[in-house]
Amino acid sequence: MTTHNAFQGSHQLKKTLLERLFAHQVAGHIIPPTGAWDGTRGSPSGCTVEGGVELYHSLVGTSTALTWLYDGLSLSGESTDRDEFVLDWLRSIEPGSDLRAIEAAFVLWLLEDDEYGVATFAAGGEVDALLQTLVELYKTLAVGDTPPEQRWRSLREQAESIRLSTENDLAKVLCALVSALAWPAGSSLTLLVDGLAAWQSVHDIHFSRVEGWIDEAPDEVEQTDEEQNEIGGVCYDEATFKELYAQWQADAPEVKREQHTKQLAQHVRNQLITLLSQAGA
Repeated sequence: MTTHNAFQGSHQLKKTLLERLFAHQVAGHIIPPTGAWDGTRGSPSGCTVEGGVELYHSLVGTSTALTWLYDGLSLSGESTDRDEFVLDWLRSIEPGSDLRAIEAAFVLWLLEDDEYGVATFAAGGEVDALLQTLVELYKTLAVGDTPPEQRWRSLREQAESIRLSTENDLAKVLCALVSALAWPAGSSLTLLVDGLAAWQSVHDIHFSRVEGWIDEAPDEVEQTDEEQNEIGGVCYDEATFKELYAQWQADAPEVKREQHTKQLAQHVRNQLITLLSQAGA
């Protein structure tokens, strides 16, 4: 049976699946492959239904694209955030909710959110126009209408043409984002996974422009052959040097980038939980 009716309207089914998922999580049965279930272990979706993504869709009500995104997000980031997200995903879904609008709402958040939306990262007239067209198509989906397939195809072709011809790194990744997301509803099972990866790449480029990059420690921070700890020509005792060096590391753009990436992943997880909760309101 194909349905977007969450938990087939059953509170008991939700309780059963949540208890099963928690038991598998505690037992350490959750493993990386998306949509996996090998009979004893699996991805979060696999452990929930002890089966594949089609069974998950039937019982929980999320689309395959959304389920694959869930599996992927639950296996990245800080372990405490991941563990909570695995369970909060199910907890947030109200039995009987119609989850069909979640995909479009999530994509619009990726594009238009005041803080995290990438459509505000101006990259030039042609690219900005592509992003606005993508927003319009998803707004059409969000109200239940279906844009013609040709509009999606044309948008992908334009994005790919610009991506191959431009030398602007931000424009390239924005075009890759458009190509990943410009598909009719239900036609790309990896749409959200691919789209989120492209979205993260856009943020990476934007971050590098704002923060800059440092691949190695600056010349003024070094340790001499005589085991003296020197910064800017001044020698420090080992404890002081370690403290100062740790501060440099904490301020390094590469470290900030990693922190920023983790924060983005957490904001994505939080937004998905919010959208799932709102579907039952």
